[in-house]
Formats: sequence, C-alpha cells, structure tokens
Amino acid sequence: MDDPIRLACPSGELFNPVLTMGTQVSCLLVISHFFQLLFKPLGQPGPVAQILAGFVLGPSGLSHIDKVKKFFFQNFAIDYYETMALYARIIIMFLIGLEMDFPYLRRNFRVASIIAGGSSLVCTIFAIAVTSFIYEETGAHGSAVMMALTVACDLS
Repeated sequence: MDDPIRLACPSGELFNPVLTMGTQVSCLLVISHFFQLLFKPLGQPGPVAQILAGFVLGPSGLSHIDKVKKFFFQNFAIDYYETMALYARIIIMFLIGLEMDFPYLRRNFRVASIIAGGSSLVCTIFAIAVTSFIYEETGAHGSAVMMALTVACDLS
C-alpha cells in the first residue's frame, strides 16, 4: 500500500512549500517582533528589527544548525521562494510609494536633497570599496566598472 504523503509529494519531502513559507514568515514575524520590543526604547525603527530577524534565521545565524537549515532552505522550494520574493518586493515598493508625502518633500526639499545626495554618495564610495572583493569572490566575468555601478545603484 502506497503512503499518501509520498504520493502527494513525489520528491519525498514532507512539507508543502506554501505551508513551509507560511511557517517561516510566522517565525520571522515572532523574532522581529521580539527585536522590535527590545529596540523600540532605543528609538530604532521596525525595519532594523526585521533585518536582525533575517540575520538570526538566515545563513549567518541559526541556519548553521542542520535541522533549521533543512527546514528553512529546502531545495525543492527554491522556485516558489524566488517567485514570492519578487511579489514581496513589488508589494513593498508599492507600499513605499503609498507612504510618499509629496507636500512634505516640497516643503523640505533642501534637507531631503542633502540627505538623499549624501546617502547616495556614501553608498557609491562603499560600492567602489567593496566591488573588487565581490568581483574576486564571485569569479565574475564582466566589466568591474559595470559591477561597481550596479552595486552602487543597488545600495543607493
């Protein structure tokens, strides 16, 4: 008699990628909420807590433990994760656009321009500094200048 779980998922994996991703998002939300409770008295915004939660659960944190890594980085679900990451980026950019306050920007154009220009300049300097390292480590086969421009645009 065939096992119904094996029939439902021929690769032998016991988890559905959508359910697994829901569990992963739940874990990320709980950990980021914990960090937000810690950092809110220090005046840190919510995205700082979310970034730290990503570090804790990502490859640089708890994913060094084999069981956690096997759960959070399943090989059969990579296509699902890439698709969902694309949709999540689209939604986040849409939400950022909704939060734009153009009358405020017009009133504070000089200060906003200085902050935007300064942060872009710092990101460009950082990109120039790390591009040679990234180029060597990834074994890239293209123009290093183009890679520096791409990294600078990504960071800015």
